[in-house]
Amino acid sequence: MEWQIAPKLRADVVGFTGLNLSGERKVVEIYAYGGRQGDFPEPIRSLILLGPLKTRFVFSAAGLDDEQWEERPWRAFILRKGTSGVSEQGMARIRVPDLDLLTGFDARRTDPDMEESYDFAATLAEGTGWTFGRPGALKGKVRSIRVDKLP
Repeated sequence: MEWQIAPKLRADVVGFTGLNLSGERKVVEIYAYGGRQGDFPEPIRSLILLGPLKTRFVFSAAGLDDEQWEERPWRAFILRKGTSGVSEQGMARIRVPDLDLLTGFDARRTDPDMEESYDFAATLAEGTGWTFGRPGALKGKVRSIRVDKLP
């Protein structure tokens, strides 16, 4: 797993091997001094993302050195007021019970009768909303994670 982390950012990424926040659970802690601790289980199928508002997480099936990474499956999440819950520690939080499907930002489970995909964005710059990307088989195939702070 490759990581690209913006400086001066504190966040946590909780990965699960199962759907609906189940299976093996691992936490990656991102520290403001630039380091991170922990690793992810393989394969990642569901997530909990925690951090300050305006933090963006991008999960991609391409490596960081792939110049055409936006042409492969990827998905971005942005912690924003109104589209993020609040964790017990007071951090903004998004729950992702299935990496390939759209659910509410605070959902604990997917609804098999109401499956839908997240909004398509050809590039990261074109994305709008709290989650968007290039849908595809991303679940279980994440190779890189980018974490940055929006202005």
